[in-house]
Amino acid sequence: MANDIVQYYGLGCRSTAKIFIPYKYDLNLIFGALYPHSHLMDSDKFANNYDYNKAVYLMSQSNILDNGFFILKEDSTYSSPVACLHYEYYKDLQTLEKKLIKEQDSIQCITSNQEKEKHFAFGKAQHPKLWDYADGKNTLDFLTLLS
Repeated sequence: MANDIVQYYGLGCRSTAKIFIPYKYDLNLIFGALYPHSHLMDSDKFANNYDYNKAVYLMSQSNILDNGFFILKEDSTYSSPVACLHYEYYKDLQTLEKKLIKEQDSIQCITSNQEKEKHFAFGKAQHPKLWDYADGKNTLDFLTLLS
């Protein structure tokens, strides 16, 4: 999952920007998974985004967790800035599934270990199949309608 979060840091429309985690989940496990990517701080673009977003969050008095190169922020929005990951707790999978269905227009794709329709395995979000259309729209049908 760490690769899905940082591999394209801001360039991939299917980059993981938010995760849902069970209550009382140890967020240090996420930082541990991200640690092998700490070399991203060698990139000026990534480091500048990290510094900027950390400053904004601190000035806004946002409740964040920070490991020196990546920021976790509990937030209900789906989009997060570079070097940041939003997270939200859930109580049970059924309630989470209902929320995801209700908010599906705000979600590009879902990565999970669930073998369900419209879910991608971890590490596969940036490798859609030809029939995995962006936003559920058939690109060829759209282009055909333009003529």
